[in-house]
Amino acid sequence: MIALRTAFIDSFIKEQFDKGTRQIVLLGAGFDVRAYRMCLDGAQFFEVDQPELFDAKEPLFAQVPLQCARRVALPIDLGSKHLNLVEGLQRHGFNLTQPSCWVLEGLIMYLKPGQVQQLAKQVSALSARRSTLVHDAVSATANKMGIHFCGAKFRSGDDDYARLWNMAGFATARVMNWGALSADRQMGQVSVDMNVADASPRQLRGNEAVVLVTAYKPPEARAREPQGRSRIQAGQLQHRQKHLNRFAALARSDGASSGDKDEDAHE
Repeated sequence: MIALRTAFIDSFIKEQFDKGTRQIVLLGAGFDVRAYRMCLDGAQFFEVDQPELFDAKEPLFAQVPLQCARRVALPIDLGSKHLNLVEGLQRHGFNLTQPSCWVLEGLIMYLKPGQVQQLAKQVSALSARRSTLVHDAVSATANKMGIHFCGAKFRSGDDDYARLWNMAGFATARVMNWGALSADRQMGQVSVDMNVADASPRQLRGNEAVVLVTAYKPPEARAREPQGRSRIQAGQLQHRQKHLNRFAALARSDGASSGDKDEDAHE
């Protein structure tokens, strides 16, 4: 399961890199090693996680050569009510005028709903046009099952992540059922069965499900969004909802995977 997720997200990052994105932000990075293995010359990786995590990680990779232009480790508590990603990232060279790719892998389900909304708004405020994001998550019903993974409890689930990111300012958000993913080991690919990919709110409601979410900011200018670009106009939202939950992906796997988060990391 984790290997499939990693392969899918690797492909997503590579796609954005090929389109010109050079800023990759890993929120809740954990022991992610993409900066050391993906061969993305010119890319900058910004890794964000708890200070204690980097205390353990940095010595382990001190002598490992990077496969990117630059890697920055930012010790920030993503669950803090005083979260200020804008200040933290800008202080370390993040460029607000350039597109970015945001990866929230194994993170959202460990945050409380209010923390998820706060994070979504700040990610959007930092995201220039052509920015993208990807994350995994669980449905509301799945979250009610009291899931623990490696000792960490799931704290949030939703049946409409498209709406979350639309309201945060991303024009297009798409949600895919995890069950649509399968590994083609002969071809070295992750395939998507479009017959079962749709994960609309109607289909998720009342069902236990794991989903993958992607969201995009358009290249063209949109109407000004209120409250620091954290919302889109209701008319735009209604128009875009017709296009949600259509998803296609083709990913190439290199066999690596990244870890999930500590429960205490987002208190």
